Amino acid sequence: MTLKGNALVAQSGGPTAVINSSLYGMIDEARKYTYIDNVYGAVHGIEGVLKKHIINLNQEEDQVIEGLKRTPGAALGGCRYKIQNKDLENIFRIFDSYNIKYFFYNGGNDSMDTADRINRFACKNGYDLRVMGVPKTIDNDLSETHHCPGFGSCAKYVATSVREAGIHTASMYTSEPITILQTVGRNSGWLPGASALAKSKEDDAPHLIYFPEIPFDMERFLVEVEETYKRVGGAFIVVGEGLKGGRR
Repeated sequence: MTLKGNALVAQSGGPTAVINSSLYGMIDEARKYTYIDNVYGAVHGIEGVLKKHIINLNQEEDQVIEGLKRTPGAALGGCRYKIQNKDLENIFRIFDSYNIKYFFYNGGNDSMDTADRINRFACKNGYDLRVMGVPKTIDNDLSETHHCPGFGSCAKYVATSVREAGIHTASMYTSEPITILQTVGRNSGWLPGASALAKSKEDDAPHLIYFPEIPFDMERFLVEVEETYKRVGGAFIVVGEGLKGGRR
């Protein structure tokens, strides 16, 4: 069933190099359909909805929307607010006041959870709403997705950072022999793994990479660092932020 009404787009989480390109895609596509009267934007994600900080993007000039593809940061602003059950009725009162029938939420894990909870509430309470989660996470760890916009640019950033920092630390092994670089990624090791792209030769940084998917063993870690130090003169280590327990 085709729903006639308005669309609401919003961004959540931290900005990436491509998040505004996804925003452009949402706005541009929604504008093509005659049954969508207006495309609104919530400033600072779901927090903007709760605060009624909502703007009509149809009033923006075409070149402004087109420019989103080359705009850094998050044009509508992001947030890290996790909605509570008490928020849902208020959200839907606001949706109803704006006649929102299409909701696009661009973000990562928490954002997809928000989209899912809003969709479930709509279904349970008979509110006609189409909810679309638009994947954006540099961690590349959203279920059911092959890859997420934002991962590629961050993978390049990690590899470049390790390459440059590795050259620096190799010059300072006599005083700063051990370096640990932590990437984001609570549950997946895509970004720690991307650091391997920095290597040209076997002894280039990174020398050791540790993934969230593999239980961390402190005793083994210390042995591997010592062996690397003896062989190379130092050790450049990359770890994912979601590194989990194991033996100590």
